[in-house]
Amino acid sequence: MEDRLVANVMPVIGQAGAALRDMFLKGVRPQEKADRSLVTEADLLSERIILDWIKAHYPGDLIISEESGRTEASGHASGWGWILDPLDGTSNFANKLPYFCISLAFGRFDGPKFSARGAVVFDPMQDRMFYAQKGSGAFWGSDRLKGSAVEKMSDAYLGCGLSLDGSDEFLVQPYLDLCRAAHGSRRMGAAALDLSYVAAGVFDVYFAANLKSWDMAAASLIIEEAGCSVSNFCDDLPFDPFAPGVVAGNHKLVEYVKQTFAKYRME
Repeated sequence: MEDRLVANVMPVIGQAGAALRDMFLKGVRPQEKADRSLVTEADLLSERIILDWIKAHYPGDLIISEESGRTEASGHASGWGWILDPLDGTSNFANKLPYFCISLAFGRFDGPKFSARGAVVFDPMQDRMFYAQKGSGAFWGSDRLKGSAVEKMSDAYLGCGLSLDGSDEFLVQPYLDLCRAAHGSRRMGAAALDLSYVAAGVFDVYFAANLKSWDMAAASLIIEEAGCSVSNFCDDLPFDPFAPGVVAGNHKLVEYVKQTFAKYRME
């Protein structure tokens, strides 16, 4: 795994990010997928640039990517591999809102589990590269990241990934309670970038349900390496990017959010 260091991945992420930036400025027409989410030519171009690089350098690796699904080139369910979202925040991109990113994690698949060893999240419009390698810290450019020290919800800046399609209806009331308790809240629309801003201390705490592995795999490692807590929605098990939902931030605020949701589950 030593030759998969984050620094080796950054140039191709930058190349894909430049392509996204160019296409954003020119404008692209989105198409609707079967699940009613959007996809654009930009998603597919970014994915092709990154997957071509991975397959050229690591042809036996497993790959999970939002647009292509899962590729098991080695024919096994376990081994080294990658989890990619070539454009997280497609709706923002398609609607001319410059808040989107590329998310790439690499690590070890063990059947249904994935242990991230390195991660990159890149915001091409702001030229901001968040990255981490397990055991070596998390960084934003050359600056080492450290999550928020805010411990009171009344002082907290809350981020969320609440869906507006009805699938997260059970979260509406606890979300309103959290908004009333927090100093402020935002729904930005690109989970991997939102989570990276938790690691940077911009958001003090963040939650979202119904996310996918490509939304969380990279940013969860960045969060952990920044000294923050990250867990699945309501359980206390080790974080699993294949389980839906995430709560992230410093430990006290994460517990506050989880207890708020638990209260409604028991009613």
